[in-house]
Amino acid sequence: MVSVSQSDTGADVAPPRCPRCGHPVAWAANPARPFCSIGCQLIDLGDWLDERYRLPGPPVGASPPAELEALEPTRGGDSDPKSPRGA
Repeated sequence: MVSVSQSDTGADVAPPRCPRCGHPVAWAANPARPFCSIGCQLIDLGDWLDERYRLPGPPVGASPPAELEALEPTRGGDSDPKSPRGA
């Protein structure tokens, strides 16, 4: 069990909690941190890979906003730096 530690100011500080299960996490020498175990870490990774977590934004495949279109470089001409000159 992880005990309450003292910070530099002397105040009692509760140990961090696993974002997956909520158990206290031993921070030092824990390769799975911020998770309590490799199991919780892999479950969380699986949730990301299954797209259970989503960030807000426009639907995929939607056209970009007008302000982003204005920032894109124009395509055409000999603007490709890889193309040989005079060819």
